[in-house]
Amino acid sequence: MVRENNSYNESRFFIFQPIKLDKRLFESLVINRNLKCDNKQKESFLCEYESKFDSFLGVEDKSVNFLIDVNVSVLVANCFQDSWDLFPMGRYYKKDISKIYVKQNSHGYLTIIYDLIFRYDDTFLNSIIDDTEIIERFRSMFVSDVGKPKKAEILMAENKILDWIKKELLCLEIGKTELKIEENSGNILHLFISEANSSKREVQDYFIETSKNTERVLYQDSILEVSNTELYYTGGRIHLVMVKNDNEIYRFVPIHFYAQFLYNFLSRFFEYLENQFNIHLYNDEELLDNREKVTKLISSLSYLRIYNSLFMTKIEDDKHTVFDRIDYHWNLSNLLSTTDLYVKNLEMTLKNTYDLHQMKSSEKQSYLLYIISGLQIIGLIGVWTTVLGIIDGDTNKSSLIKFISELVDKLYLTYIIFVALVIFTIYFFYSYKKRKNIKRKNK
Repeated sequence: MVRENNSYNESRFFIFQPIKLDKRLFESLVINRNLKCDNKQKESFLCEYESKFDSFLGVEDKSVNFLIDVNVSVLVANCFQDSWDLFPMGRYYKKDISKIYVKQNSHGYLTIIYDLIFRYDDTFLNSIIDDTEIIERFRSMFVSDVGKPKKAEILMAENKILDWIKKELLCLEIGKTELKIEENSGNILHLFISEANSSKREVQDYFIETSKNTERVLYQDSILEVSNTELYYTGGRIHLVMVKNDNEIYRFVPIHFYAQFLYNFLSRFFEYLENQFNIHLYNDEELLDNREKVTKLISSLSYLRIYNSLFMTKIEDDKHTVFDRIDYHWNLSNLLSTTDLYVKNLEMTLKNTYDLHQMKSSEKQSYLLYIISGLQIIGLIGVWTTVLGIIDGDTNKSSLIKFISELVDKLYLTYIIFVALVIFTIYFFYSYKKRKNIKRKNK
């Protein structure tokens, strides 16, 4: 039982819902970095925690945030209003200070961010203290699992958001399938703020248990010691931070967003590589046709690595206490290294393919030059014979010229041409064999 006091308790949920792009749009936004749209009615805003963090992702990022139409907020509020039996905390939803917006960063990554605030007293907290499934039911309203669709109002809200992104943000036609939200893809950060209760063991145990009940797999060593927090629990689907005031949350929201961004971005990046280039690995012509695309992929991933290093520098000690634990659970560093290795191998494959293509082109040119040389030899013999024939009628010719003229008269021109062709053929096959041996050594 929580002892009642005059302070309030706040549960603030950040839901990071990534948006999956189809292949064409992925190439446009991520590979070609075509982020522009001529719609001048768009207005971006800077979130409070972004400004306090001093650049959201640790670098001078050209990310923009767009507040969503009020009708979407109404749908979310109605969802809570109609679900008090499912999620009783919904009656304490503060729709006037909650926000729903779309974020697009300089990598082309798109995500819906719900910043939902619930404020309740100790009486309500005491009433739910035995309900350890409450956070799982909250998650099921926003995140679809296989065979378990999200709430209808949330689904309608997301469809409105996707249509808005297509029309207003990306200037695309409504109705096409460039964007979609996949099942089991949202991640939640739960910030519990209470001056009186955030440090109480009973309350901490309760929210840890509710968080664990959302997980498909339970992780070991999930409770972290983080400065200026009462409790920090990190899992796979939900993370819990318990603090006495909201000053510290501005440290953690960017970290959790970045982790979600990195996981989804690299997953989509690797998926694109698999679909786009595995089918071309044994097709030299098609791989060569994609040279420019591979170059842009390498550039994009190189920028991400620099971006990642700067971000880790920016978060300072939280890298070791918070991000490394998320990295351990989600395998982020290994995913980044594997994708980087894949791209480097792809670059090497492309280079070798290009070199082989150039070698083959050089061989074809050499063969053509051999043929031209043979024809020139034959032509030279014919010219020489004509010249000697003219000289033959000259009574003033020298003894050397007379000797050569008599020699040509005695030999048949056919024999001379035959000897020249034999020499040319031997030289041709010797050169071919030499090139073949060089090619074997290079393999």
